[in-house]
Order: sequence, then C-alpha cells, then structure tokens
Amino acid sequence: MRWSWKREVFPLGALAILAVFAFSRYASLPDPMPSHFDAEGNVNGWMGKEAFMEMMAILCAGLYLLVTFIPVIDPLWRRVQVKYGLILLVRDVVLGFLVFAFILTIVAAGEGHLHYELMGVGLGLLLVFLGNYMPKLPQNWFIGIRTPWTLSSPVIWKKAHLVGGWLFAVCGLAFIVCSLLVLPVAIPMACLIAVSIFSGIIYPLYLFRKLPKEGES
Repeated sequence: MRWSWKREVFPLGALAILAVFAFSRYASLPDPMPSHFDAEGNVNGWMGKEAFMEMMAILCAGLYLLVTFIPVIDPLWRRVQVKYGLILLVRDVVLGFLVFAFILTIVAAGEGHLHYELMGVGLGLLLVFLGNYMPKLPQNWFIGIRTPWTLSSPVIWKKAHLVGGWLFAVCGLAFIVCSLLVLPVAIPMACLIAVSIFSGIIYPLYLFRKLPKEGES
C-alpha cells in the first residue's frame, strides 16, 4: 500500500474541522453539556464537556486509523487490496457523518434542543450510501457484516451484503422522508434495528444452513 496525501485530504480535513470547531466552542459550552437526545430532539442525557470532546476525538481519530491501516494486515488482504479504494471511500463518508453529528450536537448544547430533522436526513443519507456500497465490499475480517457465517463462505458474504444493502437503503430513505416531513423517526429507527438483526444474524445463518444442501460451499 502506497501512501497518498491526495487520498487523505478529505479525512484529515474533516478531523481538522472537528478540532477547530471544538476549540472555538469549548469555552462557551455548559458543563455538563447535553450529549444525548430523544427521537424528537429533547435532551435526555448529559456528559462533562471535556469527556465528550475526548470521546469524539478518540472515536473519529480511531475510525480513521483503524479503517486506513487495519485492512493491510487482514488475512484476506489479497481480496481487499483490489477494492481498498472503496473501503477508504466508506471510511471518508462515515467520518464525514461523525463530524456532521458532532457539530449538530455542539450547536444543540448551546440551544438546548437538537435539530433532529437535520440529524435524520444526515443519517438517512449515510444509510443510503452504505446500502449502495455494501454489496461491493470484498470479504474481509474488519468491515461489513462480519459473522461466523459470512466469513465462512464468499457466497454467504455476497448474498448477505446484497440483501442487507437493499434493506439499509430503504431504512435510509425512510429516515429522510420522516425527517423532511417532521414526523417521528421512532418507526425508521425500529426498522433499522430489525434490519441489522435480520441481515447480520438471521439471514446469514439461514444461508449457512441452506447452501450446503444445495451443494454450495
């Protein structure tokens, strides 16, 4: 793997924006600050602002480092290498969403209310993106639907990510519609949980038990 600064401009820029925004708003934030909100944007959880900033910094920097470098030591690196650029694209979009969510949370800490419609649209766009690219992910040990059943067979991996991709995209569209119409997002959230369980556990297990009977390995 060759290092390319051009390839890293977006993620490093996103991390820089997060740092600048955090330092510029830190003094004006209440302590403890609102850190968790319900489905309607009302505050229902608080955290010390220093701990919150540290958590977000570790989360975003950790995501960048892990997704950038861990695939290189993946036992399936030969498969991953062909689509390493796709994995980095997924990294960049997820990191961009985390920075977006961080900025919305900081603004909400000052206003006392989260603009949940913006968060919902952002989450919906993220799910649509992930749903579109999930079927294209190569089988690997670190990114995607990583269960004993999907890792046991390329066939199960491909089928689980194809079905999971469609379902995640549908959930994303539901989040976008509900957010734009200022409707409760509790139903899309419940659907997302159900989709995660189905595509991550139930469907791969079903395929694992079915495929050997059809002579597939």
